[in-house]
Amino acid sequence: MPRLKQTVQATTTVAVTVALKPNTRMMVRQRCEEYAKLSKIEKEAKERKKRISAEVDALFIKDKQGRALADGTELDGFKIKLVTGETSKLDTLALMKAHGLSQEDLDACTETTPNTAYVRITPPGKKERGGDSE
Repeated sequence: MPRLKQTVQATTTVAVTVALKPNTRMMVRQRCEEYAKLSKIEKEAKERKKRISAEVDALFIKDKQGRALADGTELDGFKIKLVTGETSKLDTLALMKAHGLSQEDLDACTETTPNTAYVRITPPGKKERGGDSE
C-alpha cells in the first residue's frame, strides 16, 4: 500500500512597531487619510473620463461622423481624435531559438537599472499591490 506524503504550509507575518512622536504620528496619519481621499477622487475621475470618452465616440458615430473623429477634429478649442495603435513585445525565447543563444548569452546582453524609489500608501481595507495603491 503506497504511503501518503504530508506537507505542511505555514504563513508568518512579522509586525514591526515604530515609535513615532505623537505629533509626527498625527501628521503622517493625516497625510495618509488625505492620500486615500485623493486616490478615491482620482479613481472616480478616471472612470468618469472613460465614460465621457465613450459617450463622445457614440455621439460622433450616431451623427455618422466617425471619420471626422478618426481624422481628428476641433470643437470650441477642444481637440478630439480617436487614438489607435498597437504594442509590440520582443519574444526573447523565439529570438534565442532563432539565433542559437543560451540564457547566459541573453543575460550578458541585458542591462539592469534600478527604479525610482517611492512610498506606497495602502489605505485600510484595500489590497496591497505593486505600484501605487488606490
